[in-house]
Amino acid sequence: PSGSAAAAFVAGISRRLGGAISIHHCLMPEISFTGVGRARGIWSMMDYLEFPPDAAPREAPESRGFMGYGYYEEEYVRADGVWRFR
Repeated sequence: PSGSAAAAFVAGISRRLGGAISIHHCLMPEISFTGVGRARGIWSMMDYLEFPPDAAPREAPESRGFMGYGYYEEEYVRADGVWRFR
């Protein structure tokens, strides 16, 4: 995304989540080496979001928050002795 699109995204999220309790965990990675200088990782993820009593989202005014879960899948490469995301 362009710089202005990224800035608009961050501003929107900041506005919607201001004052909310937000917890985001990534746990127990499974990392496999797939070749010389290459690896793949899968991370389990759990997040929790709770809005202040006066700040429930318009889409679900009865909701105080939510819990989510899932996985992140990533690839890594090693270049010049440093591991980086691919």
